[in-house]
Amino acid sequence: MENEDKKMTFLEAKMLSCGYKTKESNFFQSKEYIELVNQFIRYFPDYYAKDMVSDICTLKHIKDFGRDFIDVYTYGTDSRVRYANMDSLTSELHYYFGEKPEEDQYEEISNYINNNVELLRVCDVPVELNMDDTRNGFAGLTLFYGTSDVSEEFYKIVKPAIVKIGLKGRCDALTNCTYVHEMYHALAYSHKGSIENLLHDEVLSIFMEKVASLDLDDQGLFEEAKELSRLQNNKLLVLLREQNIFLNENEEDIITYEDYIESTTLATALFHTYKYGNNDIRKEIIDSINGIFKEEHTLEDVLQKYEATPEKGSKIMRRRIKKLSK
Repeated sequence: MENEDKKMTFLEAKMLSCGYKTKESNFFQSKEYIELVNQFIRYFPDYYAKDMVSDICTLKHIKDFGRDFIDVYTYGTDSRVRYANMDSLTSELHYYFGEKPEEDQYEEISNYINNNVELLRVCDVPVELNMDDTRNGFAGLTLFYGTSDVSEEFYKIVKPAIVKIGLKGRCDALTNCTYVHEMYHALAYSHKGSIENLLHDEVLSIFMEKVASLDLDDQGLFEEAKELSRLQNNKLLVLLREQNIFLNENEEDIITYEDYIESTTLATALFHTYKYGNNDIRKEIIDSINGIFKEEHTLEDVLQKYEATPEKGSKIMRRRIKKLSK
């Protein structure tokens, strides 16, 4: 009875709906993680260093860049995502199936959703811009029903959908990287089971964000600016993780911090191979990533193929922290 009364969390529902199999990792018990924490504290004290300032631009410029990027990098694959207009679809679901549907309705609901979501190219998903907020972004994900209204079986059956992409902060060239980051979240969410470990949820997005920053100029200024911003954010997340564990606070927050930290190490390791590889290696890595969206293999298969590990990425990050802190 106790288990029946326990409310499912959004994170638990997301794991089921997106098809993650685990949220476990040995990295945070490793010597390499402790050394990364020490490196952040010792060499990277200025979390609030300002972003590189680049020329202001319009949302149309950002969307045009994103469309061109998707055209170049998703060749040979379907770049459409599951998009839902929730203003109409939610009301229809409640009207036809009720606000708290029974388990024997779940298959019918899933079929109704599949017949009423749109397949939009990821660059055609509506974009919401808020320039008054801190620089950030999100891929708006819907699981259709709240965790108190359905059981776990619902999320095992139903695939999620994207409702919008959000961009926050100054609208400039660096926003291009944020847009690419969020588009790759949308692509991954539309292929249930494409990522096996929840703690790897940010890998594809961070990796392709780095690729976008490399494409923006040939002097490495944007790449370094995005790297500095990512490292600053990781230092904050490391400190928040340690504080939450020390105070025995919210487990979901800890998992979120661990997701960004481990994903950054893995994306850094993979990007190191990409950046310093020849054109054949670069194409091979992008082909492998596109294979994820063809559902030929998972993200974890790609990471294993290119020997991208948290330990390897952490070592690269520690070297960069030391260099960028001088």
